[in-house]
Amino acid sequence: QETTYRYVGCGAGEFEVVSQQKANYTCFYIGGGVGLVALLIVVVVLLMPTQTTTTTVSTTALPYNCNTRDNPDMWSLAKKTYCCANGGLGCPTTTTAAPTPAPTPPPTLPPTLPPTLPPTPPPTQPPPTLPYDCAAGLANWAAGWSDAKKAWCCAHGGQGCTTPKPKPSLPYDCEAGFSNWQTGWSAGKKAWCCTHASKGCAQ
Repeated sequence: QETTYRYVGCGAGEFEVVSQQKANYTCFYIGGGVGLVALLIVVVVLLMPTQTTTTTVSTTALPYNCNTRDNPDMWSLAKKTYCCANGGLGCPTTTTAAPTPAPTPPPTLPPTLPPTLPPTPPPTQPPPTLPYDCAAGLANWAAGWSDAKKAWCCAHGGQGCTTPKPKPSLPYDCEAGFSNWQTGWSAGKKAWCCTHASKGCAQ
C-alpha cells in the first residue's frame, strides 16, 4: 500500500506522542571557548612590556663638558674650576713631597797608628878619661916621663917600668867571649876591655 504524507502544519495531523527535543549547546561551548582564547590574547598583549620612548628635553648648553676622556691636567684653569665644583673632576691634587733622605755619612776609618820606631838604644857613656897616655912619648919614656907616669903606666900597661916586673894578671880576658860581647859581657868587663884593649866599646 502506498502511503503519502502531506504537511498540514505544526502539530496537525500527528496521531502519536511527539517527544520533546533537547537544546543543543555545542555551538555555545565552541563560541565560549573562542571568546575565552581571544580574551587571554588581549590580556597577554596588555601585560607585555611596551617599548618606552625617551623624550629628550632640551636644556641649556653647559659651558664645559666634564665627561671628556682627555687628561684633566690638560684642561684650562676655568674648566678645572667649573668641573671640580660641579662634578668633582679636575680638582687639584696635593702631593706631599717625600722627605729628602739624610746623606749617608762616610765610613769611619780606623785611626792611623804612627809607624813603630825601633827602640832607642841607651846612651853610651864615654870611656873614663885616663890620667896618662902611655902611648905618647913611649920611645923616650925613660927620660921624658915623670915618675908618676912611669909608675902608673907600669902598673896599668906594663910600660915605663924601671925594672922588669912580671906581667900582672888581668881582671878580665878580653879575648874570651868577644864574639858575643854585647850580651855576654858584664858592664865592668865592657868598660875595662874598652879602656885597656879597645874591645867591647859601644859604637
